[in-house]
Amino acid sequence: MSVLEALRGLVLEARTVGVMLRLPPHLLKGADEPTSFTIEFVVGRPRPDGLVEDRVFLYEVVADRRRIHRESLVEVRTRTEEVLFERDENGIELYGDLDENERANAHKTVIADNETFLGVLGADTESAVALAYGWFDRHLAVIHPGAEYVHLPSRLDVDAVFTNAMNAGLTRADTGISRLDFEDMRVGALSIPSDVVDELVETLRKTGGTVMLSTRNGDHALLTLDDDGEPVVRRLVAHHEVETGPGAEDRRSFSLRLREESDGTRRFMNLLPILFQLRGQWMSAASSSWRSWRTPCTPGSRRSSSSAGSPGSEGQPWSRSARRRGRMSDEARVERVRG
Repeated sequence: MSVLEALRGLVLEARTVGVMLRLPPHLLKGADEPTSFTIEFVVGRPRPDGLVEDRVFLYEVVADRRRIHRESLVEVRTRTEEVLFERDENGIELYGDLDENERANAHKTVIADNETFLGVLGADTESAVALAYGWFDRHLAVIHPGAEYVHLPSRLDVDAVFTNAMNAGLTRADTGISRLDFEDMRVGALSIPSDVVDELVETLRKTGGTVMLSTRNGDHALLTLDDDGEPVVRRLVAHHEVETGPGAEDRRSFSLRLREESDGTRRFMNLLPILFQLRGQWMSAASSSWRSWRTPCTPGSRRSSSSAGSPGSEGQPWSRSARRRGRMSDEARVERVRG
């Protein structure tokens, strides 16, 4: 677990009293000392006039596996700093508008030792604390090295804007890839048991659409039917163009299956659409943040998150498509994407 992932979990995860915190110890100050996190971050708050106001926060929390020892949230302004709350072994002190906030005062009297005050109050009030909480909830996304954008082939097949963005990103990153495309392959060459393929073909004949196939070695393919009802498989490949001389005609092109690309290229290929998706979420969040800012959460509406905001979960683009997961072999993942 990364440091940022652990910090995000401290703030966002709902937990019952007495449950141990998911906090791997960082032993820089000794095996028996709690772990200290300090992070400064910027939150853009949309204003009614359409402009975005940057708010800077400094959050610190000190915790071990059993409890939160200290915690504070400070808003950093141009010339001053405004402390919003401070927490230590003796309790929680509220400052400014929070000092007279009934919900904040109620929460501070009943908060459990294993809960962060930022997480509890931020999910339940409309305040600067809620703005800071929203940064952890919507903007701090932890992407692990092995993360995959599982709907890459299906989106490349139907979204020209996305395809152009992917091709441009891969070219600018000097991966050697000029474009991503599909090429026909034999159905018998699929690393999927023949009975599973037959079952998928029969399903397509009844319902239509497309089946996305992803193998563990990194290859992706789309299974559809032609006009005669026969299966057609198109494999995702990367096209390369190489200059062999000074002239315009001195160029050579070739295609590689994704599993033949380097590990770094395949990781970057999966990272790009995740970044596109996150950027789209942040932009859409900016247009709706003003409405959510004006709408207080109802009591008990705190969200629970046990992941690190992995893209592709429920509510993300493409995960809303109606899909039926087929049987999996040891080597392949099958996703049903309706047409």
